[in-house]
Parts: sequence; structure tokens; C-alpha cells
Amino acid sequence: HGEEEHCVPPFLAVTRQLRVVLLPPDHAKKGWRFFHLVSQGLRHHPAVALEGCAYVDGHGWQPAPHTTRDLVAHADLVLYLSTSTDSPPYEEHFSTNQTAFALTEDEARRKLVVLDEGDSPGFYPRVKENRFLAYFKRSWVKRRDGAAVGAPQRLSERYFPLTYSTSDNYTVPTLIHADRRPRDISCTLRVHEVQPARTRVAQWVQEAVTQWNLTLAGDRVGEVNKGQRREINDRYMAQMREAKIVVTCNPSKWEGDFRLWEAMASGALVFVDHTTTPLAFPPQDGVHLVVYNNSDRTDLITKLRFYLDHPDQLRAVAQAGYLHALRHHRAVSRMDYVLATCLAARGAGGGVADLSAVSGHTPYLGQDLLRLDGNFSSAVS
Repeated sequence: HGEEEHCVPPFLAVTRQLRVVLLPPDHAKKGWRFFHLVSQGLRHHPAVALEGCAYVDGHGWQPAPHTTRDLVAHADLVLYLSTSTDSPPYEEHFSTNQTAFALTEDEARRKLVVLDEGDSPGFYPRVKENRFLAYFKRSWVKRRDGAAVGAPQRLSERYFPLTYSTSDNYTVPTLIHADRRPRDISCTLRVHEVQPARTRVAQWVQEAVTQWNLTLAGDRVGEVNKGQRREINDRYMAQMREAKIVVTCNPSKWEGDFRLWEAMASGALVFVDHTTTPLAFPPQDGVHLVVYNNSDRTDLITKLRFYLDHPDQLRAVAQAGYLHALRHHRAVSRMDYVLATCLAARGAGGGVADLSAVSGHTPYLGQDLLRLDGNFSSAVS
């Protein structure tokens, strides 16, 4: 029936055992999906002993009853998510659920890791420049109408790019090959005036559906429902798993969203616009996915027609992309990148596997990453 089971172990570089404290969120829903990815990645990493908070069914992550000041003092790293928790764990402004987590200035410089998923390029103003070990930032690139226009203001040291990842909750044990699926295409982009790039891409997809009489996963091109941001939305994922092709697009004003990695986890052939944020083991155009120009209708339409007319190539690229995501872009993969970068930033010797012989590896450890600036090459090309 065109179905196949996959068991793909993630590639992980960090081998040194680390005690990691994940600060619990102030908000039950704010930043829920990112906190889910980070916590899953840490829990699934064999080198991590996750401490300081516990998952309580129905109540999310809460400070563990045994949390003490000593726990933080003896941790190797303390992770702070600026979207989920309002204030950094500095002594002078901790919130009520962080009393046991407050760091001295010296501790912050040695072990505080900031994970900033905010849409606005730049940095979170409550974080002090000289009081963290490493700062990881999504929205690494500024865009205007879907085109990259350069780097935003950045912190001067230990400031690194960050992308989302694929949750293990997005995948299913048995996947139908993309070319055997009942629907031709899915596009769940929200049409809105503040997202002109996504709006025109969605319109182009709708035109292709109408002109070629394609079968559409879901009842329309556009948003599936309102539940996607704060849960693992079964209807949204199921719709993409019905489609041979999923078309997505980055936001118009910045790079990086959940949609790309959710689409990759569906096993469909993913179409995405050009992306420049540096990324380890980046998906390659025509190998793992298809890259199109979000300002060129002909480019998108021509590529859609080609893969619909060549089901064997559609299946090959879709399957390669799915396996690549499982190998290199799961939640545990992204946390491995964070941990490895932190070890390099702190100058800790050892504890990271030798990557020199890994085919397709791009620099993301040690001093190579520390030198990244606004002049970077494409990550998805």
C-alpha cells in the first residue's frame, strides 16, 4: 500500500555528561511549542541530566519540589527561554517561581543560556550583554516583503543563530509514501495583509489547484484552524500527511517558523522559499526539499508542475527529506547544537565528537560558529 516504517537514530555530537537546569515557564501557553521542543530535546539527549523542573500531567512544567539553590549552583548549564519566562534569572529581578534559580553575575557568565524565539530580530532587552554564556536567536535575518535585507542589531559576543526543529510528536510509526497519497497538495499559509509573501504564494497555489484541477488536502488553501500554536494539532498534521506536496513560506519580515519543520515531519515533498539563516546539515534543494522564489510565480508553478508530472522524483526527494529531518533536525538535534556551542563558547575541552569526516557537515561548532556575522551563505539552497 505504499507504506513504510522508519527508525532513524539522531546524529548527536555531544558526549560529555551535563547537568542542565531548564527554567520553568511563567505562562502556561505563551511560547508553548518552543518550550515543548526544548524540553523534549533535553529529555531525549543521552548526555543530559535534566534538573530543576518536572512535568506534571495537565499542568505542564513546574518547579520540582526538591529544587534548591544548590541545584543551580552545581548545574553545568541553566537554560532560560525569554518567551516563556518574563525575567532572566538574575538575582536582582527574579519572579516568584524562580527564587531558587537566581544566578550571581559570575554564575550567569559561566552557565546561563538564553534561547530567544521572539519574532523581532535583535535581542531581548532584559538580558544583559555581559551576563550570559551564550545567546541563541531565532529571526536571525531581517526581511522585507519576503526578501532578506541583512542582519539586525546583534549582541557583540556569543550570539548564535537558532532554528526550530521537528518534534517526535509530529511523526507517525508508519508513513505513506508521498506519491501514493490521496491528495495532490496542501498549503496552510494564513492570508493576511501583514504577510504579503505568504499571501501571494497561497494565491499562486490556489490558482494552480483551480487551473490543473488538483485535489487539495483540507477544504481550502489557508489556515486549518486556530489551535496550532498551543498544541500538537492532530488535524493540521493529518492534513499534511494526506498530501503529496506541502507548500510553505517564511514570514515576510523575518526568517524562521515552525511550519517548515512540521511540514518536513509529514513526509510530503516540501516546497519552501529561499532561506539564509546558518544551519548545521541544511536541507538541500532538489535532494531533501524544493526551494522556490517567493516573488516569482513562474518559478513556483513550474516546479510544482515538474514534480506532479514526475512521481518517482517526488517520492525520492520527499523520502530523503523526511529521513534527513529525523537524522539531523529533531528537537534533540537542535539541543545538541546548543550544548555543543555552549561547550565551545566556554572553552571546555572534549565532550564533542569529531565531525571532520561527516559528509555534508557545515561549521556549527567551536570557533567557526563564533565568527558568524551578517555575511553568510544560504542555509537552504
